[in-house]
Amino acid sequence: MNSTFYKSNVNSFFVLLHDMRSLAFILIFLSNSLLIQAQYEWTTYLNEGDLADAVRCIKIIDQNNIWVGTLNNGLQFFDGQNYIVYNNNNSPIPGNRVYDLILDSDGRIWIATNEGLAVKDNENWTIYSSENSNLPGNAVISLLQEEQGRIWFGTDAGVINGLYGTVYTSENSGLPGNQILDILMDHNGLIWFGTDKGIACFDGNSWKTFKTGYGVLPAGAATELEQEPSGRIWGAINQGIGGKLVLFDGEKWNPFNEADHLFNGASITAIQKAKNGTIWFGTHHKGLIKYENNVWEQYLTQNSDIPINQIISLAHDYDNNIWMGSRKGLTKIVSSPTSKRTLSKESQSIQIIPNPFKDYTHITVPEQLERPYSFTLYDLQGKKVQVINDIQANSFRLQNDGLAPGLYFYKILSGSSQLSGKLLIQD
Repeated sequence: MNSTFYKSNVNSFFVLLHDMRSLAFILIFLSNSLLIQAQYEWTTYLNEGDLADAVRCIKIIDQNNIWVGTLNNGLQFFDGQNYIVYNNNNSPIPGNRVYDLILDSDGRIWIATNEGLAVKDNENWTIYSSENSNLPGNAVISLLQEEQGRIWFGTDAGVINGLYGTVYTSENSGLPGNQILDILMDHNGLIWFGTDKGIACFDGNSWKTFKTGYGVLPAGAATELEQEPSGRIWGAINQGIGGKLVLFDGEKWNPFNEADHLFNGASITAIQKAKNGTIWFGTHHKGLIKYENNVWEQYLTQNSDIPINQIISLAHDYDNNIWMGSRKGLTKIVSSPTSKRTLSKESQSIQIIPNPFKDYTHITVPEQLERPYSFTLYDLQGKKVQVINDIQANSFRLQNDGLAPGLYFYKILSGSSQLSGKLLIQD
């Protein structure tokens, strides 16, 4: 046999085999890309122009009422189309870097900034610092509101339970570090703190401390904490541009190595649990990563309509849609966009805070409820005592306009939907 002919045909065979494998990889990649794009609908609302900045944190009232904190341009309000900006050039906000946001039961927005704490109540602002409160530091990084309303304030110099409460630092508690980067209350009411030097758990009396760089925990700052329905708690430990997932199994923290290939070389910037139990992870450079039913999926600009692979913040709304914050603004990620929006029994619940109430209360309806809708209040004899028509937002304030203390019934009408319940007005 001619050796030249043999070598030529063998080489041609391996070239053909390589081309076939490459083609198969391309087809698999394209099919996965089409599957991912078909599974979700991506809508990005750009905050362009001179006011553009990275979205650091998100607080959703409904899809047309969203507060965002930015990296360097203060607080912004998104109405579904446009952004309204509140920075220290046009408002009393103390700092332009906003780390965290809380919306309390009175409708006030609490704003954690690098130069102090701001509370915005409609057009009224109140500013707190270490000079007029017990805040241990003026850089307020993280916030947590307990069910009874008390707020924890994590700063760069420790944490405090209430503006004038007890200050905890690494010197007088089990906190491994004084930079409080995230705060989480778990299903058992325990409070977890992610710090620059590790993780701590507080039950109101005693502490458990888990330092990073010791034992099984990698070195770095514990920047993100989130709990899934099963009770497991996820944590992100970042050092430089690298990030590592850790998982608390009820007794101890362990590195989670299963997804290292997805997170390798990228810090983990956000962890968000969706209502259905899916866990979403935002990363720096590695896009958006989803964990559901022990399956991992990665969404990049190459295989989806995600606008950028650098994600800074995540949140979810009442429809179980995920909102992503980045330097491109806000991106809404709708699952199963072709499915019809219906009001399930779970989604029909009305939130009334407080109830009973004396002067006023806040009523929140499901986001799926068709707009506009009406609210009617009846006394025990069935007489209409208060009517509010053409309500557009999913949350509104009900004022007690001279109503006597006692039990009342309400009805909410929206298209063919009708919701009802009870209200109690106290002395």
